[in-house]
Amino acid sequence: MASIRQQTAPTSNLSRFLEDARSLLEEDFVAKLKGHGVLMLHRAPGNLEATKFRTSRVESESLKAAIVIGLHNEVFVVAKKPDSSYESRISIGRSETTDVTIPYPGISKFHAYIELNPLENSFRLADGGSTNGTTLNSTPLERHAAVPLMSGNTIGLGPYVFSFMTANAFYMFLRRRSAPALQNDRLR
Repeated sequence: MASIRQQTAPTSNLSRFLEDARSLLEEDFVAKLKGHGVLMLHRAPGNLEATKFRTSRVESESLKAAIVIGLHNEVFVVAKKPDSSYESRISIGRSETTDVTIPYPGISKFHAYIELNPLENSFRLADGGSTNGTTLNSTPLERHAAVPLMSGNTIGLGPYVFSFMTANAFYMFLRRRSAPALQNDRLR
């Protein structure tokens, strides 16, 4: 059985998560994910090379050149690192010191953060003062002004667009995506 990789780097595609969604019950999948949810990349400029250098200024032409990546989506688990600060915040950025590290040009070292409210099981998204900005459902966010974040929302980090899904919603997404394969397995 494939395991869900708990790390800040993305998986190469959805295949590992699909295998777990096919073989595990929802509660087991969610427990194994060890995160509050995922950011799934679904639109990016043509160059996805990782960088540890300074943030690149991204012009609107780069956004127009975005491509849809299909089933080879990069998936980032939204989870706190054990030694990170701000207990109720999950930091997102290019730096390895952020909770969710996305090593792409155009993403700031500390780009954005997700605030957690465990009592209400809710999330809020804020731009962390990034160079290329953060959007929620295509609406630009003001720096450090947190807004409600719901499963299924799209998050723009510079030129990249991600879908945010809670762990349970990600499981259901994967089950729907794997339904044809499960049907074929039953027919054999």
